[in-house]
Amino acid sequence: MEKRLFEKGCPARPPRSYAPFISSIRYASRACHDRSDCARKDDLESWLYMSVEFYQINILSWRMMTNLAEIRKEKDAFMSERGVTSIPIHYLQSLYTEPNNCEGSTLKS
Repeated sequence: MEKRLFEKGCPARPPRSYAPFISSIRYASRACHDRSDCARKDDLESWLYMSVEFYQINILSWRMMTNLAEIRKEKDAFMSERGVTSIPIHYLQSLYTEPNNCEGSTLKS
């Protein structure tokens, strides 16, 4: 999870040389695996892992693994062109259209 780096009127905090692993192994960003400070990009990476798994349960090849080094390698492969192309295109397109599209919604307010 991202730490607050900037607060109004306060100087920026320098990144730590070591950050503890504080996350779910399955959804942790690669920076978290590297024990680096996490930023917004890492929140997005974690969100990507969670959201694609909601769409297709077996898409994360590391979901049953426990070895951190092996999981990190699998995440590198997933975030490469080879891995990202395994995400169904209609799912990616829905990220742009469906969150803001209320037409045809079956939800009643």
